[in-house]
Order: sequence, then C-alpha cells, then structure tokens
Amino acid sequence: MATVEVKKPVGPPGQPDIHYTPDLDNYKSRTKRRTTTEKLDPGLPEGFPSRLGSDLVWNGTDIADRYDWVYQLSADEVEEIETALKHFKSLNKPLGFINQETFPLPNLHHALRSISEEIHNTFGFKVLRGLPVATCTREDNIIIYAGVSSHIAPIRGRQDHQLDGKPADVVLNHIKDMSSIVDASKIGAPAYTTEKQVFHTDAGDVIALMCLETAAEGGETTATKPERMIIQYARRTFTGYMGLPRSSNIPSITEAQAEALDALHFLAEKHAVFLDFRQGDVQRHLVRLWLRDPENAWETPAALKQRWDHVYGGVTPETTVFPLEPRIRSSSAGKGSDQSTNGAS
Repeated sequence: MATVEVKKPVGPPGQPDIHYTPDLDNYKSRTKRRTTTEKLDPGLPEGFPSRLGSDLVWNGTDIADRYDWVYQLSADEVEEIETALKHFKSLNKPLGFINQETFPLPNLHHALRSISEEIHNTFGFKVLRGLPVATCTREDNIIIYAGVSSHIAPIRGRQDHQLDGKPADVVLNHIKDMSSIVDASKIGAPAYTTEKQVFHTDAGDVIALMCLETAAEGGETTATKPERMIIQYARRTFTGYMGLPRSSNIPSITEAQAEALDALHFLAEKHAVFLDFRQGDVQRHLVRLWLRDPENAWETPAALKQRWDHVYGGVTPETTVFPLEPRIRSSSAGKGSDQSTNGAS
C-alpha cells in the first residue's frame, strides 16, 4: 500500500540535536563540548552505588565463559509440553485461564523454577530452546508460550487496555514488521518496522519473547549488563518516532539529559551480548509477555509503583486477551491511527 513520508520529529525550542537512533559522532561532540565549556560535577547522584559486584554484573566479553544461557529442551520435555497443551485444550477454557494447574508440567516445572531463580538472582536472562513451533497452529503456540511461561513467572501483565476499541486486558503483543501493510503515519514504534530497536527497558519484571518466525537476516537481539539496580529507560518518549511525534506536553530536555540518553545506549552497546534467536526460542515474528514472579520478584521502587500497578493490577483471567494476529497497540500507534496515545513503552 502507499505510505506517507514522515519527517524526523522536531522538539520544542531548546531541544538538543537528538533523535531516536543514537548518533555516536553527535554523542562524542556533545561530551567534548560539555567537558570543555561547563564545570561538571564528577560525583554520582545521591543513592547511586560506586561499584556493583555480583553474578548480575557482566559484560559481553566474559559472559560466555561464565554462563551457559541456553536451556535446550529434551524430547521428553517437549512431549510433556505437548501433553499439557492437550490437557488445557480439553478444559475448554479461555486462554486467560492458562496457569501452572491448567498447563501441568510435573517434571519440567523444577527446571523452569530454576530459570526464574537465574533470571532474578544470577545472570538475568535465559534462552529456552526447542519449543515445537513449526508443528503447531498459532493458537497452540501461544497456549504453549503462556503455559511454559507461567511456570517461570505466573503473573501476566497488561500491555494494552483495549482491543478493537473495546476494553480488554491485552497481555500478548506481537513484534513484527507491519510497514508494508500499515500506513507510516499509524506506526509510532520500531517494533512494527524493520528498523533495529535501540537499547531500552520494557515495563515489567520479566520480559519474555518467543520467536514464531526468524528474520531473513539480523535475527539477533541483545541483553545488556544487568545490575541490582533498577533503571527504567526509553528514549522514544523524548524524540518521537515516525507517525508518533514527541508529545508537546513534555518540556525540552537539557544537553546533559541528551548526553545521558546517549551514554546509556553506547555503554549498553559496549557491554551487550548478542543472542542468536531461532524459531521456537523463548524470541523476526516475536510475541511478548510481561511477567512477574512473586516468589523471586525484586521490590518495586516507589517511583515505579504506579507504572507497575498499571501493568499488573486488576488483570483477571476473564478479562485477559491474547491477540492471535499482529496489531499495533495503543501506546505505539501513530497520530494517523484512531487509537494513538503517548505511551512510552
């Protein structure tokens, strides 16, 4: 279909030269300019630790020697998953009722609980490989995804508040290029394009991605250096993206804030590990869940409590929806869409 040309967003008066895609030369120039023209405080903000030391602290150069992040499902474990799928379908319940009881994995459960422990308290990420994606229908794949995930983190978070204009707790989001079928003015996030997403954090405790289709090329994602310190970070709010311009309600950011946004990105890029996602991995058609495991969850900081309550609060099996086909969620819809909002994640 024909698409519209969407110009790069322009910020309010005083907005630094910064866009969604980080520019290394701009970052270096800004840093050099600030260090030579400003008197900068070399200290850390109040409450920031000067050093962190634990298994959660790693970088892309040494993590492979310290940690095997792939859990390969055995034939017996795949069979157990397929048996659990048949059991859930025999109950004739809506997908919102998928949980550890309705999707029983008596043997695999213990390994999945260990994965939750690894995610929360050791290295911070894991790849589960070998789910039978190619032999299952779309709905069966999503049932398996939700069922297996429920043994790692049983609470699913809300990623949208409506579906097709009707109130709903949408807990599943598709990450897929839709730029060839959706007008550019209706796209406000790179999750629905072929453009590589920059480093960011999603809302929620555990971010789960399952790969339904691999990309022709570039089927990688990255995990950044996690620490026992919670950072909620996304630059799209301050730059806008394609059909979703920067909100006029947000004041211009400072040069220091622009430098900080770039610094986070390039530090993450420096220390990242690249994960080669394959079909059936729990990661280009991806589906995403925002999960929470009360047993292992970190304490939610006061500054994030309202956001976390919005994600996890009040989601019930009866109101839960798992869209089977890709759609652009409300907070990522461009201004050309009737459902656009100015959400950040």
